[in-house]
Amino acid sequence: MSKVHTLNDIKDREGGSYKKPGHRLGSAYEQELEKKLRSVTEFNSEINDLSEKLVDKYNEREKEYQRSYSDIGNKIGQLNASSVKVRSQLISERKSHSESQRELEAKYTAEIQSLKSSIKTLKREATLTQKASSADKIKILSLEVKIRELEGKLEDIDLERTYHGLDVIGGMIENLAQINGPFGTNPSDPDPKEIDSLRLELEQVKEDRNSKKYEIECMEKGIEASNNIYKRELDIRSSERLKMMEENSRLQEIISKKDNEIADLSNTPPPPMNDSSQKIPGWVSDDLRPLVYNHGLENKVMELDKSFARENILEALQELLPRDEMVSRNQAVTLSNQSVHSLRKFHFEKRDCEAFRWRRSSTIVPRNASSISDCSCRY
Repeated sequence: MSKVHTLNDIKDREGGSYKKPGHRLGSAYEQELEKKLRSVTEFNSEINDLSEKLVDKYNEREKEYQRSYSDIGNKIGQLNASSVKVRSQLISERKSHSESQRELEAKYTAEIQSLKSSIKTLKREATLTQKASSADKIKILSLEVKIRELEGKLEDIDLERTYHGLDVIGGMIENLAQINGPFGTNPSDPDPKEIDSLRLELEQVKEDRNSKKYEIECMEKGIEASNNIYKRELDIRSSERLKMMEENSRLQEIISKKDNEIADLSNTPPPPMNDSSQKIPGWVSDDLRPLVYNHGLENKVMELDKSFARENILEALQELLPRDEMVSRNQAVTLSNQSVHSLRKFHFEKRDCEAFRWRRSSTIVPRNASSISDCSCRY
């Protein structure tokens, strides 16, 4: 039976050759064992270096995540402050607009009521004026009838005087003087005073008629002028009311735009993140993908996939995966530290397992990294 050499018996002497004092390793099997031991030692050192790099990369990504998280928090605070400012401005604008709108509505309502009352008063005055003008027209008609009667009387008197003059010219002066007396004493002859009084009355009636016509014309002109004035006032008030309604609609549009801006600020989506999870190989399970994506380990996984077995990478990721599935950042940091500690413990156990196997039998040598991981899983 061949003698078993342990790690404690092997020392590095004279340019890397392994030998025991008083014993020389010269067989090919021992040289092969020495080479494999060197390769395993180098593999362990590489694993340690990679784990340290992975921890450093994780710490850098954690710092970047904290910086980005603080930047996002600052941006969210700025957006909230601007949203509060815009909201306060909008509330003040709404208050001022509502107050000005109430004042304008009260002002124009009072003016409209006064105009309506003025229109009612003018309508009553117009009705009374029309009644008065109709009465005046009736009076004018009666005066015109009286004028025509007086004119007829005057014409009759003139005809009688003409006929009387013709009789005098016909040579019947003496007979008429004897029968009727002197000229003008006939009781049937018209009295000159009566004629003069009739003429004066006719002139007075004509003057009254003309004055009534003039009054009616003045009243009609005044009514027409007042109607035109109030129509213009109504047009001006209507145009001002339309302008106020347009201004109100414009302010309503501004308020709706401000509301939309506030809603957009309140519902601001989070900043987009790079979809780097597509870079992860397909053999990474779905429960490990969020871990790799959140900590930015996709590039490191791709690099390790080219150099080491997938089982080792998956085992290391399983050690890094938080078991309680907590979202809190502090708990994530604690769990990540525990994962790094377990990863280092895994490498130490791997070394102890390798030494134990060499102590048990020199014929059992790990062929690759997967055998080492199996040993660590069993022990």
